[in-house]
Amino acid sequence: MLRAPAGPWRRPLRVSAPEARAQMPVLAADALGVVTAAWVQGSGHQRRIATSRLEADARRWTRPEILQAPGAFQDAALAPALVADAAGNVTLAWEQADAGGRYALFAARFLAATGRWNAPARLDDARLDSAGNPRLVADAAGNVTCAWYQAGPRGLQIHAARFDASTAQWSAPAMLSDPRFTVEASFPALAVDAAGSVTAVWQQYNGWRTLIMASRLP
Repeated sequence: MLRAPAGPWRRPLRVSAPEARAQMPVLAADALGVVTAAWVQGSGHQRRIATSRLEADARRWTRPEILQAPGAFQDAALAPALVADAAGNVTLAWEQADAGGRYALFAARFLAATGRWNAPARLDDARLDSAGNPRLVADAAGNVTCAWYQAGPRGLQIHAARFDASTAQWSAPAMLSDPRFTVEASFPALAVDAAGSVTAVWQQYNGWRTLIMASRLP
């Protein structure tokens, strides 16, 4: 649905493909009013991440585009997350499984300068087990932080990676939670302030009670 700043909601429009099942929608809007939507399209092993965009002066959404993880991760996709920066670039993160049911985390970027999505990059630690529940924030300079949980030999832990706008590269994943005191860490959330400092919080179970933990960069 669309709503003018001082008017009623407009009639609903279908954004997803007419023949496909669609669920788990997320949205991001940039400073110019361009809105990007992403969702899970399809069912079962055929679930994929789809996206569509609505320009600020447009009345219709663009034709849905499917984003596909590379390599062996061709099975079900889940849990999309979106963020837009001040320049109109959009980052989309999601989890996608391989044939054995291991989920990895991927991110793709829509570049305002080219009007296209680039190839997805893998963010999670490939040495560990499944990753999921991505969360994104972008600062004023266009740097993007992604946090997620990932299973490993010491249970679920919170990890993060950072996209550096000056180099257009993602960092290697860093573990935020402390496995010495964590049986299971989950439900990450992120916020960024005007100076570009990022705060992460998450839920953590230490074996006898559940806590809320936080970490900050820098």
